[in-house]
Amino acid sequence: MAKAKPIKQKKQNKFLQKLKFLLKTLFSNDTCVSGREHKWYGPIIVAIVAALIATIPTMVGYFTTKASDFFTSGYSYDYENALVAFQKETSDVSMKIENGSLTLDEAAWKGKCVNPNGKDVSYWGYYYKVPVSITEEKPKDENSSSSSSQAAGIITAKDQWRCGLAVYYSGDENPYKFASNKFSNLLNDPNAELGQAPESYSTNTIVIGKDAIYLAKGVKGSQVVKNVQVKYDYKGFDGKDLHTILTPAENQTVIDAWCNFLENGYASTRVTLAWEYSGIMLAISVGIIFLMGLLIFIMTRGKNNPFRIYTFWQCQKIGYYASLCPALLGLLAFIPPFAGMTMFLFPMMYILRITWMSMRSLRPQA
Repeated sequence: MAKAKPIKQKKQNKFLQKLKFLLKTLFSNDTCVSGREHKWYGPIIVAIVAALIATIPTMVGYFTTKASDFFTSGYSYDYENALVAFQKETSDVSMKIENGSLTLDEAAWKGKCVNPNGKDVSYWGYYYKVPVSITEEKPKDENSSSSSSQAAGIITAKDQWRCGLAVYYSGDENPYKFASNKFSNLLNDPNAELGQAPESYSTNTIVIGKDAIYLAKGVKGSQVVKNVQVKYDYKGFDGKDLHTILTPAENQTVIDAWCNFLENGYASTRVTLAWEYSGIMLAISVGIIFLMGLLIFIMTRGKNNPFRIYTFWQCQKIGYYASLCPALLGLLAFIPPFAGMTMFLFPMMYILRITWMSMRSLRPQA
């Protein structure tokens, strides 16, 4: 009688097993909990991948930022007319760029810094007149015995100078510090010097430094659209005069010329900011993942909780496996309705998942 041959069992591919487990962690909390028995490197790799995915929206956002949005998004607030006047009135002031540094003819520049009242100021200004209503006291009527006529007033219209753009040269002073002060100090605003109330108008401002330019939009009211954190350098413009760079080509406006300059000047800053803030976001994501593992450990410490046998490291591994799904959901930041939630989607989704896990898979039995 022939011997029965043993039936060979097919070995499952380990890679497919791990892939299947990983996919199940995206929607199954029980699968995440079962991952506590895995070796240390599996959950750590998942946590690192989740942190990197959570950083993608921030990185892409900074790398795709357009410097020209300063002019093209929203109102230009007198900028276009002011920049045309700036090009025309300061064309005889030398502004040469060599080795990424601007050299300005300070003597010629100071000759341009005079306000409409003939006062020397520290900036070139673009000025225009606007009608302003002024209440004046009504002259006393000597033939009337009524006291009310003395208290009455009359409203008259009067033209008043307004500064639409102030361009400063910071000289040897650090342009970033100089700009920070000018963009936030409304008391020394050029329009305040012309007699307007400080809270009435803030002025469009450009700060020209030796190694960079900073810009800000001024708006009605005390709010200032600050852009001091955006640095536009002169790299790539060696041997040229700033006026030549900013002169519009045929079929271009002065705003188009400035947009081209800002795009080139922002290139190095864009890369620096992208990596800087991506690194910050990566560190925050890693911290959040660790804290969620700690939260699981704390939630299972109840005296009657059957899961209190889980060690701190096992709770961390559960949290690591649970992080991948929220990280992927954080990519919803690329969809317009969620575009403003780049910083919050990942932690918000992660907290929701851990909360749900605590109520279902890690809930103490009654």
